[in-house]
Amino acid sequence: MKKQWMIMILLFVLAGCSSKVESNATQSEGLEVEVISNPENATLLEPVEIIASITHSGTSVGEGTDIFFEIIKKDGPVIGTVTPEKVSDGKYQIKTIFDEEGTYEFISHVTLGPEHVMPVYEMKVSP
Repeated sequence: MKKQWMIMILLFVLAGCSSKVESNATQSEGLEVEVISNPENATLLEPVEIIASITHSGTSVGEGTDIFFEIIKKDGPVIGTVTPEKVSDGKYQIKTIFDEEGTYEFISHVTLGPEHVMPVYEMKVSP
């Protein structure tokens, strides 16, 4: 009986892996994300905007987009996740201030229907 359960669990795991492979194959078939910052490199204790521009097949996306930023200090801890504010169709932004210098990575997790992309944007924060 134990062996049958283990086989069933193994089959479910394998089925899950194969469906992930199929969805990964379509993840960039039209969904594009460009991330920029204003200013390009941040200064300690000065405001900065991180902006994600999202298009699908060349057209700015409206409703149905799920997006959040994962913020990581490079060679350091994960700072956390932030859901950006929608400023217009296809444009999302966060505003923040850094209190530590270093290099930070912003991983934007963007999902539209079955497609998912995770571009990484890197920014230096200096005194």
